Amino acid sequence: MELAKGTVEISLSNAKAIVETLPIMRSSDAVVFDIETTGLNKKRHEIVSIAARSPSDEVGMQTLIMPKRPQELLKKDSEGKSAYDINRIHPDDLVGSPTFEEAYPLIRKTLENKYWICWNADFDVEFLDEICDRRNVEHIPRFGVWCAMELLSPLELAPILWTAKLSNKIR
Repeated sequence: MELAKGTVEISLSNAKAIVETLPIMRSSDAVVFDIETTGLNKKRHEIVSIAARSPSDEVGMQTLIMPKRPQELLKKDSEGKSAYDINRIHPDDLVGSPTFEEAYPLIRKTLENKYWICWNADFDVEFLDEICDRRNVEHIPRFGVWCAMELLSPLELAPILWTAKLSNKIR
């Protein structure tokens, strides 16, 4: 599946690099995932992209998601930035994409009963749980959650992974 510019694709090499750096995550039950949203407010904004990949490459998915209010991507905050300015996903890129409810079975199948590794775990996990609540679907069960950003910050690999994460933005 070809993704719109700006959609984060979690590459196999990045997933392996994170898991190799976090030995506890060398389990086949680990999944690295990331979301992009229409903004930072988990009560109001929505997910517009989700990508997940297991280090073994046995499990993986990536999809754009059509939010109820796609124009939120273009609204400027108090600093004059929009979600589009950050994730480069434009409302037009989402035309024909599944809604969260339509994508939920695949998202659940990919993430269910896995150890989750997220770059910014607090944001991604809370946001995903909030969207599940708002859409009246069950939270996706997980074995545990690790924040790669926090765990890797004292390591010299952290800048490398951060650069790799940014370079995975599709141009």
